[in-house]
Amino acid sequence: MRTFSNVSSSSLYQSFKRWWRRVRQYRKDAQLALARVIFDHRQSAHPYDPSEAKRIAVFRWDDKLGDSIMATLFVDAVSRERPDIEITYITGKQGVSLLGGWSAINNLIVCGRRGWKTAWSLRKLKGKYDLVLELGSGMSAYELFALRQLRAKHYLSYGKQDYALFDLNVGDDAIHFPQRYLAAASIAVGRSVEGHFYLPESKDARRIAQDYIRSKPEQSTKALINLFAAGKHRSFTDEDAEEFLRWWLGQWPDIELMLLSVPGREEQLDRLLTAIGSMRISRTPFPASIELTVALAKEADLVFSPDTAVVHIVAALGCPMIAVYRLKGQEFDAWHPWGSKARVLFNRQAVDKYDRVPAADFSWPILKREVDEIIAQADHGI
Repeated sequence: MRTFSNVSSSSLYQSFKRWWRRVRQYRKDAQLALARVIFDHRQSAHPYDPSEAKRIAVFRWDDKLGDSIMATLFVDAVSRERPDIEITYITGKQGVSLLGGWSAINNLIVCGRRGWKTAWSLRKLKGKYDLVLELGSGMSAYELFALRQLRAKHYLSYGKQDYALFDLNVGDDAIHFPQRYLAAASIAVGRSVEGHFYLPESKDARRIAQDYIRSKPEQSTKALINLFAAGKHRSFTDEDAEEFLRWWLGQWPDIELMLLSVPGREEQLDRLLTAIGSMRISRTPFPASIELTVALAKEADLVFSPDTAVVHIVAALGCPMIAVYRLKGQEFDAWHPWGSKARVLFNRQAVDKYDRVPAADFSWPILKREVDEIIAQADHGI
């Protein structure tokens, strides 16, 4: 039984990759320092008055689903408290798949890939917004340039008190993103507010998920397994995935493993199924969608996933889940799943912040203990 990988991160190749990531970060820091000299300036000295806010833009051009799920708290809270405010959401194609049918958003602006060209294209939105929200933990040179193109009256952010552009900042104690977005909503409307996560659902997705679940033995434990994340190092390799799934099958003879279908991973999943050759493992129906992921998570007895949007979807639903995170620290404090049914495991300790630990490098015995506890709680109706 695996505890942690025996692969050394001190190899020459891994050392070179860490060195190159460090060089790239130094270059990004230098670009940002120069960009701040040129673009970090306030457009207006007029103090923010919530009663005057009529048009608010949420800036999420990174197009990450997890980030956008968090941002739905802000949109929901503001739209409930101030339905007169027109809310614009700036995102990419992924954001459209999550938010495209949500009536709380008045305008959904789809921009291209992050970069200088896309940032320059945002100049067409110059002066349209009373407030622009950007709550990321960091900042890049072209991101600052993009925000500057909007020429908003006010900018609201987190941890950027030393930037001239941002005249409004969420308190440093709001580290966790749900807290961060609710605190920002309270600033935007001028009073304490509450909000709820938004996830798209459909009757067709619910029917497909229920039909799929009904094809499994009724008394079996249904485990929804996600093996992939946006980052390569947070996704399972073919070799690790096969070993990991065989381990699951060996530990629990009455578990049905349902591999979550992910766009672009169809052939990889089919290769895994062929290699393992077990009737107790299958992949969920294609085509994959957020609506189908939501429906499957609701039907499953437990969900396993590395740190990715799936974690935030399942956490928002309040379903039993085990998530694997890279390490403890500021990033985990900001992104950890919430709720009493979310459990967290950690990858082995990284050599430094530039080290990329493989997704499978965590304690499998601890995973077994957590799964056993979830099954026991389900048996007792907890």
